[in-house]
Amino acid sequence: MKIKQYSIVLLSIFIISLKGYSQCYNPTSPYKCLNIEPGGSEFLMTTLNNVTFSFNKLSDYLGGITMSGTTQLKLKIKSYSKTQTDSCRWKLVMSLDNNGSIGNNWELKTPYGNGHGTVPDIGLIQIRVYNPCSTPQLNNNYQTFTNINELRPIIYSDLIHEPGSHDQVNTDGSYIDDYCEYSFTFDYRIKPTLSNNFNPGIYELKVKFCLVEY
Repeated sequence: MKIKQYSIVLLSIFIISLKGYSQCYNPTSPYKCLNIEPGGSEFLMTTLNNVTFSFNKLSDYLGGITMSGTTQLKLKIKSYSKTQTDSCRWKLVMSLDNNGSIGNNWELKTPYGNGHGTVPDIGLIQIRVYNPCSTPQLNNNYQTFTNINELRPIIYSDLIHEPGSHDQVNTDGSYIDDYCEYSFTFDYRIKPTLSNNFNPGIYELKVKFCLVEY
């Protein structure tokens, strides 16, 4: 079976980092972490502006495409009180944005051909997050989204975990002093099949990372 030359599907992922974003979680008040809301503690992101998956070969449809180590987040969280650093507690989550497209579809930017076929669903994108200390939830496991409004936790614990515990570390600390607990690496994978019968075109989806105090 051959894929026609014009049947090219480009899936572009745009990466966005946010601090204190109210649509992630309502931040607590009064604040105990130094300026996560409205913005101050360092939330560094190293990534390309966008990641593009180009499916124009049979091998790509069957084997999929993986982009490894594409995104890195580095956190530097400070507490207002130097004597009560464990009172500063934060969450880190990720979500998707299809710019108001129908249901759970990717946003169609440029259609090719006559428009026959299906639109890619957000369930296609698989995201894996990990660090050397295995602190993220579902560390080193690929995760998928079933709903465009879904939030996927990375660090999300109701208990305080201080640096050195290697267990959902979520308080005062820095990637400079504890790199393996305050840094996060992300891989992206898309593995379609020929049965998807995608409508050729360029599609876009945004991945958002949000840091918020709670």
